[in-house]
Amino acid sequence: MKNKLYIISGAILTLSVLLCACNKNETVPSVTANESETTSYVTETAERTNAETQTVTYVDESGYHVVSIVVPETEKETVPPVPSRAQTPAYKTETLPHNQGTTKADAVQNNATPSATVSATKVQNATETQPVTIQEITNGLSLLFKTDVVSRGNDATITVSGETGKEYTIEVYRNNTDKLASDSLKAKNADSNGFISWTFDTDNCESGYRKVIIKESNGEKYIQTSIKIN
Repeated sequence: MKNKLYIISGAILTLSVLLCACNKNETVPSVTANESETTSYVTETAERTNAETQTVTYVDESGYHVVSIVVPETEKETVPPVPSRAQTPAYKTETLPHNQGTTKADAVQNNATPSATVSATKVQNATETQPVTIQEITNGLSLLFKTDVVSRGNDATITVSGETGKEYTIEVYRNNTDKLASDSLKAKNADSNGFISWTFDTDNCESGYRKVIIKESNGEKYIQTSIKIN
């Protein structure tokens, strides 16, 4: 009876050893290329323009489960615009019309010509309407009376105050350079009051302010004035 028990125990022990040996020969499934593929499929991309869906199947460590992974769409990364160095001018630019064949110098000349013409015309008109006046100078003599304005052809009179008994001469200019010749413009002596007076015809005088100079003979006293001839 004991021998049978020994034989059964030995058989069980042998069977256990064989089972252990079989278990050792089995290899545990490992993650190989499938797992690498999965990793490569689950990488992030910086930018995706279209919806992409990937289904990946791989074997897990136990070797019994199949898992499918769906990769969702990744939103496109928004990059803020980089400001440009170029600056847009704040003012409005306009292009002036340009006629062919007209240069800048011509335009300046054309613009300046009317102004110059107007200025020259004004000066000319001023010269014609405003005759040149004669400076009033008194040296030892006093002007008592004169005909300030006279129409050409009429008589003009001038009176000064000098020294009694002294002789005085008068010069009347018919224009800017020539003296008027007349018997009424001869030298005269001052009266008892020291007054001297001349009356002369203006028919030969030109229009404008005509210079008149009265001098003391053999003396330094004189007076310069003018009469306007219309």
